[in-house]
Amino acid sequence: MIKLTKKGSEEHRIYQDLLHCSELSGQDFQGVLPPVAILDSQHDFSFVVMPRWGDCAPLHAFKTVSGVLNLMRCLLKGLAFLHSRRIVHRDIDFHNIMVNYYVFGLYREKFYEALEAHRRGPDALHCLMDFDRSLKLPLSTSLDTFRLPADESMVSGTPYQPPDLNLAEHDYNPFAYDVGCLGNMFRISYAHEQDIVPIVPMLAPLFDQMTTHVISDRFKAAGALAFFEDATGDLSDDVLCTPVQLEANWDCLEDSNIYWAKLPADFCAIPGLYRTPSPSLGRRLLNAIAGYRIGWRILLFLRSALRI
Repeated sequence: MIKLTKKGSEEHRIYQDLLHCSELSGQDFQGVLPPVAILDSQHDFSFVVMPRWGDCAPLHAFKTVSGVLNLMRCLLKGLAFLHSRRIVHRDIDFHNIMVNYYVFGLYREKFYEALEAHRRGPDALHCLMDFDRSLKLPLSTSLDTFRLPADESMVSGTPYQPPDLNLAEHDYNPFAYDVGCLGNMFRISYAHEQDIVPIVPMLAPLFDQMTTHVISDRFKAAGALAFFEDATGDLSDDVLCTPVQLEANWDCLEDSNIYWAKLPADFCAIPGLYRTPSPSLGRRLLNAIAGYRIGWRILLFLRSALRI
């Protein structure tokens, strides 16, 4: 696949970074689909050559616990890798996830060999792709303190936004926002009556700590990946082969009890198990104010003027 990219744009810079990234030319799969080549022209655009990697990853394609967990592992690994390069994706959605059911086209030799090695395994690989809404920041950028103006969130194309700007905040952390989007995609996809949360209970605290409105408590991408690996690394073959029937459920964005209620009481009482706390009185009050147009405008003005 060949696409045009404007020279000097964020997207062009990101593809250049991925093209020359040594981690993507080795044997360790990183969950990100890099370009094969960037062909410059005499004009203000370049041709970015991307491998044809099959198709997008539809929800109904996953029939077992193993398939679902494999998708989650690949995407967590991909987001952790992007954030380590200080690349903010900003458009996490199923249409930006490719799966290697079929592999065509040209690849750098080492990357092709790595893909083929994984392709012979029991599970398909999934990659984050498409960086036309993404940002490339300096490697010194803090994952904790960096902020973008709230208006920048309008660039994001994902429908899985976390509640980071629900109260007219004037800025936000785009790295935490990415994690929240991916967490929301996970729990919307797996919070149906026939989901895998009762089968793999540790997914419930993972979902909550990826999407909590308490930003300081939210996992970074690397932390979410480490938690996931620790929580799912010792599952038996019987569990992994358990069939699942997936159907999206958006109600869990408003009520995480949809999946917590399916878990045993003794599991929910485990000390240290993260669960999103109830909104404080102040947050509930601000939510009520923000529900009115005039209240939203007042909050926007006050937050912007006072920088709070």
